[in-house]
Amino acid sequence: MIHRSLLVAAFALAASSAPAIAQNVPAYIAAAVNDSHRPAADQARDSNRKPAESVAFAGVKPGDKVVDFLAGGGYFSRILSKVVGPQGHVYATAPAMPMGPMPGGNMPMAGATPMGRGMPTGGMPMAGMPMGGMANDGLKTIAADPAYSNVTELTQPVSRLMVPEPIDVVWTSQNYHDLHNPGPFHADDIAAFNKSVFDALKPGGVFLVTDYAAATGTGFTQSATLHRSDPEATKAEILKVGFVLEGENKVLARVNDPHTARAHEQDDQFMFRFRKPK
Repeated sequence: MIHRSLLVAAFALAASSAPAIAQNVPAYIAAAVNDSHRPAADQARDSNRKPAESVAFAGVKPGDKVVDFLAGGGYFSRILSKVVGPQGHVYATAPAMPMGPMPGGNMPMAGATPMGRGMPTGGMPMAGMPMGGMANDGLKTIAADPAYSNVTELTQPVSRLMVPEPIDVVWTSQNYHDLHNPGPFHADDIAAFNKSVFDALKPGGVFLVTDYAAATGTGFTQSATLHRSDPEATKAEILKVGFVLEGENKVLARVNDPHTARAHEQDDQFMFRFRKPK
């Protein structure tokens, strides 16, 4: 018979061997990720996107007001909705389309309509844009769903974040590099954009940025071709407007990524948590 003390020691060793980050995920975040209303296609992406660990790192909690910036099909909007609960709110942004044709293309643009409006959810993305980066009717569907009654879709120009109330967390995932690219996601003045995020946040608020990592020293030269941004260049831009870098999470790091191919969700990503000083 195995001695009881040996069993206790074995269980203690097993507990200490479990991933530390999993122990730091609050129950309300785990419940949001496991919500039965989430589409199966979203759930299939969880192994790459690590939503529970990411939301926990951002510190999103019940009652928070959150912006899901360039929310695409609403992958994180649904999760954030359940985390903040009925006392909180999620503003999911979609880019307003500029007037005239897209650069180098012949696709007509309608004024002040979200990118991809009219495209079926899950439709083919535009050439050169990572999967999950398109805004489409998914956000409108989510906002109209009683299960997500605390979600509001905001269609607005990308260059400046505009919200109706002070915000606890501004969240952007896999989008920051696009602000440097020509087209509907381009920010005319990146410093002004980051300042608008800073101004939208409450004192002590968080700007959570996750993006595909480019090789160190490449800046944003790979943003249009590989859809990657240099973590250090990203950090430097955001710090300039007054944010403080509070932490970095390596849960999306993939050390074997050579940073030479067009990025996909299984590739190397960085995650920074910036805070607006109180």
